[in-house]
Amino acid sequence: MICYFITGITFALAHHFFYNHMDKHIVNDASQQQWDTRDGTAAVFIFKLSLATATSAAYTQWLSFQLGTDTPKVERLDTMFSVLGNAWEFTNLRFWLHHPLLALLTAVT
Repeated sequence: MICYFITGITFALAHHFFYNHMDKHIVNDASQQQWDTRDGTAAVFIFKLSLATATSAAYTQWLSFQLGTDTPKVERLDTMFSVLGNAWEFTNLRFWLHHPLLALLTAVT
């Protein structure tokens, strides 16, 4: 989880410094512009993927902790396990009230 977070921050900084470096540079041809755009897009994609993976891992760890300390009803349990893959489960108000940290991690992910 920490490695994914560090990877995400590294690619975010690389993206920032890459575009700062490219600012006000004259583009020689369209191919160079396309490759610069691809490089920037790839950095952003890896950033997003890394942070989503880190928050998903944090969600799984916190879910495991919650199940060890609490015995939720089957409806909430179903929501807790499927909320990362089903956006409709995110609208379950009881999930928000009983597990606010899990809901926050879901929102961030």
